[in-house]
Amino acid sequence: MPPEERNSQRSHPDVSGRQFLYPTRFETLVYASQVLQAEAIRYGVEHWRANRGRCMGSLYWQVNDCWPVASWSSLDYYNRWKPLHYYAKNFYAPLLCSAADAQGLVSLRVCSEQLRVQKCTVYWQLRGAQDAVLLEGQQTVDAQPLSVTPAGTVDCASWLTEKAQRQTVYLCYWMETEAGCTPVSVLLFCKPKHFRFAAPELSLSVQEQEDAFILTLAAEHMAKYVWLDSPDFDFILSDNCLDIVPGRPAVLILKKSDISRAVQADELKHLDTLCAYDIR
Repeated sequence: MPPEERNSQRSHPDVSGRQFLYPTRFETLVYASQVLQAEAIRYGVEHWRANRGRCMGSLYWQVNDCWPVASWSSLDYYNRWKPLHYYAKNFYAPLLCSAADAQGLVSLRVCSEQLRVQKCTVYWQLRGAQDAVLLEGQQTVDAQPLSVTPAGTVDCASWLTEKAQRQTVYLCYWMETEAGCTPVSVLLFCKPKHFRFAAPELSLSVQEQEDAFILTLAAEHMAKYVWLDSPDFDFILSDNCLDIVPGRPAVLILKKSDISRAVQADELKHLDTLCAYDIR
């Protein structure tokens, strides 16, 4: 059954139902609501940063909670990071690569809060069914200080003429600077509840170092909003609630000092994972 039909059978006035299939489990309801919050704030901040001059800054409400409650906060009462807090680390980074879609014409831009010129290379891939690469390209730009620098335009319109295409085609992009690569971002051309996600078949490997664990997370098919968690202990990763595409695994750092108790590497290999595919 197509995703949009499944969603129509679960109609609900809650705003999360406008974006996601309405969850049938409490676990995915909590997850979907937090992803929705993170996406909403990200959308606003990236728009405002791209309109520097008309908007010279932003703050979001709220950072933390003084009691255990469901709220707008990005840190809960126990100082555990929600998806929004991880998102904020990226959308408020001094160098940000973002994308804006206008009916299949996608503009890439680099927003800089730095005081010097920074050379950046922006990479992109348009992928279709079974994650096949339809188009790809890259552009190197000198990101100007305290400015927004265009990084190319991708014309995806010819690949989006049919409804089925808009439900299977996506654009992924990332940026490389002297500091390394930014996380991959995936732009969908329809609401997540209509996208025909394939089972991502996630795999997680762990390497132990003296003061940290290195986690490598890979996917056989595109996975959006991948969230790692554990019911047995709390932790703060270098990144979480992230997009992963085949061929570009995410390498995450977990400092031992950021775990609520001592753990073994084998325990981390069995962390719980959730992604958009699981919201059903």
